Amino acid sequence: LLQTTAAIVPTDWSADGQRIVYSTFGAKTGSDLWLVPREGGEPTPFSVTEAEERNGRLSPDGRWMAYTSSTDTGGGSEIFVKPFPATGISTRWQVSNGGGRQPVWHPGGRTLFYVSPDQKIVSSEVDGSGKVFVAGAARTFADIRVAIWDRANQGSAFAITPAGDRLLVSSATEVTRPITIVLNWT
Repeated sequence: LLQTTAAIVPTDWSADGQRIVYSTFGAKTGSDLWLVPREGGEPTPFSVTEAEERNGRLSPDGRWMAYTSSTDTGGGSEIFVKPFPATGISTRWQVSNGGGRQPVWHPGGRTLFYVSPDQKIVSSEVDGSGKVFVAGAARTFADIRVAIWDRANQGSAFAITPAGDRLLVSSATEVTRPITIVLNWT
């Protein structure tokens, strides 16, 4: 579908199955969101800015893209939503407050889940039925430590079933390392 020397991380399909969302690294802009047609062809940019955009996920109705982005203030990452397809207008709505990564839509499209900085799954009730996107207050949905995101693992550490009734979570594990003491080593 796409031949490039750049590292790419596919993160979602469009609702109609015609486009694949992926992140790639630009030398001047860092991580950006792009789309490529399923049948191949020229990729199109979705969000190419100096911020780090990744983990693009399309809403079930195909009207919105949720993604992780570094903040303008240089702080951590937050969850943002933009209209889809891209309108050319720089409007975006911030869903998380205090950090967030790896957005995942509930199949009904009325809830957006993501991972908080303390590695818990957080949910926010959302309404994208109008021209503006409205996100409710975030609440801890699952008090479980989710596997940490790193550059080697850019996918989502959790998924929701198509029925929307269960989460599959890659949980973080605490590693206990033994201590070895060598006596009389000289």
